[in-house]
Amino acid sequence: MTSFRDILKDPEVHDRLQRLTAHHPETYAHSVRVGLSMFQMAQLLQAEPETAARAGLLHDIGKIHVPVAILDKTSELTQAEREIVRMHTRYGATELISYDPKLAAVAGGHHEHQKDPYMRSTSRSNGILTQLVTLTDHTDALTHPRAYRNGAVYPLDAALKGLQDIFTGDPYLMKVFLDVAPHITQK
Repeated sequence: MTSFRDILKDPEVHDRLQRLTAHHPETYAHSVRVGLSMFQMAQLLQAEPETAARAGLLHDIGKIHVPVAILDKTSELTQAEREIVRMHTRYGATELISYDPKLAAVAGGHHEHQKDPYMRSTSRSNGILTQLVTLTDHTDALTHPRAYRNGAVYPLDAALKGLQDIFTGDPYLMKVFLDVAPHITQK
């Protein structure tokens, strides 16, 4: 079986992550955590850890097109700035379509399964992989410092409770995620 480190060394993944870390190290760190969590979750669920890891690692690749001043803004975003951030899913899907259409669908759809979704693909992505990235992405975002929250973090139990309030995807996947989340890396 391929290790998580091997996936990080894959030229297609590595090159994109290098561009992401050069643009915004915090988004890079978030993407690595989401990728590792997806890898571990797939192992626990006896799914496809390599695909899951790549989906997590590259889900926010579109943020290389979002200005750093917006990504690091500590005050409330304007409507125009929110629209720029929301475009990261479309940018990500475009970036990944020639590499892997499945990963492009994840990048394009990872904010579709939440209250106030922003769909960026022509059709809603209901795939299990996309929904698991949605859950992992939100959990990581809540349990680690973010500029827009002035560094505030939530404990895992509070993050999972909040996630239950906003997730609009498959309830069974939510249950599975709640079962495995305490067992995957949240560091």
